[in-house]
Amino acid sequence: MNYFAETSEKAIQGISTEAMDVLGEYNWPGNVRELMHVMERAVALSEEGREITPDLLPEPIGDSLGVETQTKGHLKARVAEFEKHIIQDVIEKHAGNITQVAEELGLTRDGLIKKMARLKMR
Repeated sequence: MNYFAETSEKAIQGISTEAMDVLGEYNWPGNVRELMHVMERAVALSEEGREITPDLLPEPIGDSLGVETQTKGHLKARVAEFEKHIIQDVIEKHAGNITQVAEELGLTRDGLIKKMARLKMR
């Protein structure tokens, strides 16, 4: 969190106990990269001089634990956002190799490309 606060030149007071509890309970299927993305987003959404609270955490994390988060919408839109997040993490993991990404996600290469187009990822 401090890294993102410094690079964005934003004074953040820290992370609330509630947010730390939510982060600690989450499964983190995307490992450290996912945590880094979550912290970068939380810092970007936070107000200057405030601490990071659970409402600044993305849906997949808060929803898995019953925490109300900032993003709302129909199930279809929420699932699409979650899929984008997962795909992006795996793309980064495989340095953009779409064939490897598709294999890890259990999709065909063409199926992944179509899904990414549908999700407006390219």
